[in-house]
Amino acid sequence: MIGLASRARPVAGRMFLVSDAMSTVGGSDHFRLYGQDVWLRNGRLVNAEGSLAGAHVTMAEGLRRLITQVGISPQTALDMAVAAPARLIDRPELATPEHRDLADLLCLDADWHVSGTLADIAGQTAA
Repeated sequence: MIGLASRARPVAGRMFLVSDAMSTVGGSDHFRLYGQDVWLRNGRLVNAEGSLAGAHVTMAEGLRRLITQVGISPQTALDMAVAAPARLIDRPELATPEHRDLADLLCLDADWHVSGTLADIAGQTAA
């Protein structure tokens, strides 16, 4: 459906990628939400009844899925993840690497997985 919606857009550059990932991404395997306990189980966030209770997907994973599973071109997927949101909030400078902390810039491998940050690479080069 995402691929169909992307191809059907009458105006290019208006779809963007969002993540509503919960605190389990990079954190604990559980948390409380609206008075309910939520656990990370087999890559899914579930409540006590076992029902889906949130998202456990990073922006980088969303980007990888757009490219590898949905078939969206890397250029379009990167625009959806970076440039389109920056345009939406009228902050085009957020879509460029200039004047950014190197630790905020992710490096992706050939399979679109995060391999580190630009700060990591700069540190390896300096060492």
